[in-house]
Amino acid sequence: VPTAVIAYMTLGIDVSAIFPEMIMSTHTSNLVQKRLVYLFLSVHAERNRDLALLAVNTLLKDALDTSPTVRGLALR
Repeated sequence: VPTAVIAYMTLGIDVSAIFPEMIMSTHTSNLVQKRLVYLFLSVHAERNRDLALLAVNTLLKDALDTSPTVRGLALR
């Protein structure tokens, strides 16, 4: 699903309405999906600051992950 959302973003379609669902997708262990979800969050978090707070716990958990890729995504 994150792949389709990113595709819609590149086409200029407003996908900000699914921000809460994308936050729930951060709990995936699939690195490719996590990368796409974090890309979505980095683009839309500025406009949805209140909803972005829902992702803080996941970002903190991922910042302590053993994988440097996951840590880098969470810090970005």
